[in-house]
Amino acid sequence: MSPPANRQALLAKISDLYREAHELRCQLATLSTSDAPNQSTLDVLVFRVGKERGALPLDAVSEAVRIAKLTPLPEAVVWVPGLLNLRGQSIPVIDAKAQLTQRARKPRLSDVVIVCSDGVRPVGLLVQEVVGTHRIAANDIEQTPDGLAFAPYLLGIIRPEQTPTLLISIEAVVARSNLPEEEP
Repeated sequence: MSPPANRQALLAKISDLYREAHELRCQLATLSTSDAPNQSTLDVLVFRVGKERGALPLDAVSEAVRIAKLTPLPEAVVWVPGLLNLRGQSIPVIDAKAQLTQRARKPRLSDVVIVCSDGVRPVGLLVQEVVGTHRIAANDIEQTPDGLAFAPYLLGIIRPEQTPTLLISIEAVVARSNLPEEEP
């Protein structure tokens, strides 16, 4: 095999491996969304996306920062507005509202990026407001109802006496976000 053909074959193989890794992450996220949290309590970071309230398990969150200039990614889907440079590290940002509505949205200066991890790499989740942290009793977390449009992104629904809050699986959000693969 000549060097250019060998290079093409290797690039094709790398592309296939990235595709396979993406499919495996989607399968893993589907498995984790079917597992309800089994602890007696769960600490969560509660935030607002549009008119909805969401929450992330606190152990997946490292910090929340005000939106800053994002570096656009060529050919990115509408819900990935770009990369956030956070202390020298490039972090892909997913706009939660744009992903749920499948429509592009211009980030506002009042938006917040929740820096968290999907277990593989740091990612940012763009939200409209961070409400605070809460400790939730396991019996306040209900199974996700069938037919809910964004059910694949959820671990469950928190239903204490207040407004229902969607318990988000960051792994599922990332797996379904079409983020560019990290360079090997």
